[in-house]
Amino acid sequence: MYLTKRPSILAVAGMALGLIAAGLGSAPATAAPSVSAGTTAGITMPARAALASSPVPAALPSAVKSKRKTVTTANLNIRRGAGTKHRSLGVLKAGTTVVPTGKRSGKWWQVKASGKTGWVHSGYLKTVSVKSVRFANPCTALNQKKTRYNPGKAQRVSFAIAESYGSYRATFTQCVKSGSTWKKEWQTPATVGLRGFKKPGVASGHTGNRWSPQGMFSVTEAFGSGNPGTKLSYRKLNPRSRWSGTAGSSYNKYYLDKSASHRRWPDENLYKIMKAGDYRQAVVINYNRPPDSRIKQGAGFAIFLHTHVVPTWGCIAIGYGPLVKYVKNARKGDQIIMGVRSDIFQ
Repeated sequence: MYLTKRPSILAVAGMALGLIAAGLGSAPATAAPSVSAGTTAGITMPARAALASSPVPAALPSAVKSKRKTVTTANLNIRRGAGTKHRSLGVLKAGTTVVPTGKRSGKWWQVKASGKTGWVHSGYLKTVSVKSVRFANPCTALNQKKTRYNPGKAQRVSFAIAESYGSYRATFTQCVKSGSTWKKEWQTPATVGLRGFKKPGVASGHTGNRWSPQGMFSVTEAFGSGNPGTKLSYRKLNPRSRWSGTAGSSYNKYYLDKSASHRRWPDENLYKIMKAGDYRQAVVINYNRPPDSRIKQGAGFAIFLHTHVVPTWGCIAIGYGPLVKYVKNARKGDQIIMGVRSDIFQ
């Protein structure tokens, strides 16, 4: 997913405030003081140039190798600022994993947790040891039938896994079935939506929300500058190629616009984005569309696997070399499992 036009800051701020308000919970009278970062109240929408300067993962996410984590020791308010005078964004349950950002004000720490960025009192945090990462090789989980999702008769399953909610950094792993055994073919750094993954079964919603959907989705078609030899249905893009985000019968579908110069927000100009590089090759992930499901208006559109490894608008992005390799070998019915590690593996 990639936007060629930005919504207004006021509109986005309104959406962000609505999301925050929807998740507020009143803390118990004995709850520990906590905080929230002021930056989450109005989430800005970086332009493509700003995203292009974002750091590209040079290696697999460091969280995969981490052996310690920070958790809450009690039900704890997460607040907008460093102190009890600041409004609560909600309550983190005891045992919730938090990721410190490095910002501190006395005994108050800014953290990321449960999709929020805010401030908590460090007296209610502790660092604990993590014995090992659960299924660092996702293909092993398929062999042990320890995944949340059953790939059925698929012979190729890919995983896009983030280590925590609120993280856009992920690891993309290609698993191939050989006889009755799943084997890892390759693995590469990836990025997903700027705000990370939604919970399983929760719609990612409009592009401007910057969430990625979580679940298992098939792939049946691809598009780009020219067919690299895939067995998927393939479209070579032209100046009229579009993907609809407009409510109606064309929602979350490919279509040809009436002219190369015509623009309709929030539809994507696939050809323009291809020329910019991101859609030189791309695969359609069948989120909120057949054959996986009926299309639900407003639930989300244009979820693709493409290149340009920076925070996305909901898609999965990997390097161009691995992407071409994926497209060449993909077949109809291949599955992509995408989400947070703790939700994917049983």
